[in-house]
Amino acid sequence: MKLYDQNFGLGKLLNGSLLGLFMLYSTVVAAQSSATTPAKPAKRDPRYNLESIKKLQKPGTGLKIQTRPDTVPTSTVKVQAAKLRQAISAYRSGDIDGAMSQLDAVLMVPGLSKRDRGIAQFFMGKALFRKGLVYAAVPFFHEVVKNHPRELFYLYSFRRLVWIAKRDRKYDVLTSVLRAKKSVRVPRNHRNDVYYMLAKDYFNAEEYKRTLWVIENIQPGSAHYHQALLIKALILVNTKQADAAIEVFNLASQSPDEDERGLAFLGLGRIYYNQGKDKLAVVNYSRISKSSRYWLAAQVEAAWAYFRSNEPSRALGKVHPFDTEPFGGVFSPEASILKSTVFFRLCKYQQAELAINTFFERYLPVYRQIETFNGKYRQNRQRHRGQTLKAIFGSSTELPKLLTQEIFSRTWFEDRLNQARSLRAEEGRLAKLGSLAKTASINRARAYVVDSRKRLNDTLADRAAPLLLQWQQRLDRFFRQASLLRFESAYAMIDFEKQKVTSDFEIPRDPEFEVWEFDEEYWRDELGGYRYLLRSECREQG
Repeated sequence: MKLYDQNFGLGKLLNGSLLGLFMLYSTVVAAQSSATTPAKPAKRDPRYNLESIKKLQKPGTGLKIQTRPDTVPTSTVKVQAAKLRQAISAYRSGDIDGAMSQLDAVLMVPGLSKRDRGIAQFFMGKALFRKGLVYAAVPFFHEVVKNHPRELFYLYSFRRLVWIAKRDRKYDVLTSVLRAKKSVRVPRNHRNDVYYMLAKDYFNAEEYKRTLWVIENIQPGSAHYHQALLIKALILVNTKQADAAIEVFNLASQSPDEDERGLAFLGLGRIYYNQGKDKLAVVNYSRISKSSRYWLAAQVEAAWAYFRSNEPSRALGKVHPFDTEPFGGVFSPEASILKSTVFFRLCKYQQAELAINTFFERYLPVYRQIETFNGKYRQNRQRHRGQTLKAIFGSSTELPKLLTQEIFSRTWFEDRLNQARSLRAEEGRLAKLGSLAKTASINRARAYVVDSRKRLNDTLADRAAPLLLQWQQRLDRFFRQASLLRFESAYAMIDFEKQKVTSDFEIPRDPEFEVWEFDEEYWRDELGGYRYLLRSECREQG
């Protein structure tokens, strides 16, 4: 795809210069000829004479009459122009409904010139936009962007599509048009927006080469620069280029946005953890801001890194507050498994068994509910998707709320749920436009909105249904680990009295948890046992 601005370029300038010289030469020759030769009356070409074509057409031949715009009667052109002016005047005077009705009538006129059709579509889009029917205006702006790249109203339509795409992160509003055209005239101040939307579109389609090419065109300092770097880093991770990904994540971590920085540090922590560099992983996890949406995930992952580097007290310190009141609604089965594992490794079998019992009490109902749901609809994929959609929109109680909040509170789902609600609201408002609702233009707008909502629902279902199956498998794995820990703890407790204390561990009070704004008394009451000596009770070796 080639993006270009309002300049014609050197090639067109040279072509224009040559054309200008040729026209000047032709004018001079024609002037000289007219001075010596008397002018002859111009012949009318019968191919472009409507009356001549009608006379030549014989009945029963099946010949189709093809007329050019200049063959449309002058009276018809004047009537069309007058109707269009009236519609524009009504729009500018604030009579939006009247303008929409007149514009619909203009668009229904046969033989309407391409430019007049573009103007009518442009003002129809503006009228719908002005009434707050944002998505309904999209098909009209689409037509303008597709067919009128050199008209003044093209730039306005393009900007409106960019605005809609940015507001709701519904980038296909614009990228669907861009992908259909080989070259697009992009306003200079929206180039970075357009490149970022294309990068997201190509990335979601796993077209990584195109994604990387598009990202290279996003200028440093633009609003999307660090977001584009995160996409690039994820591609490098997916293509197993860890060292290059580290470099890009470090650049992305300089973003002014808290969540973007958090995602960059989380990516760095995961790369170092997978490489076995636990200390570097912990350093990057700890750099995530407490108010970032990725902070809680970083605590659990940092705890595993501490545990693997033989620092059980620090590992326990990271996950201990998850069982307290401020974290009561956090869905984190992994934190419970880790907590029990740490106690078991220190031969504190009673505490390990207590932690496992708490895990079963909290997550076994969740597991049984999701297992029942997936088993019930596993044989019918369409019903499984439909029931998943109901759970997403909160109209079904078949899935545990604790799990659906964990899955559907992610940024991707939040954005698309908001889009789906907006589309549904517009669909209802379009049906209440009275006599306007029956016009061809509003029917077209409604069809676009309905189709967009259905496709969005399909996307949500296609993304959510596999996640539910993955979570069932993940919980099943956790329960197998928990059952093994419970068995081993119970077996080891038989010999508990023979255990001998060999070393002490202290769980330090982690300053990261002091982000919670409680007064001192409440903090001590809630986490009073947070700082204490953790003694290993494993028997002495040798």
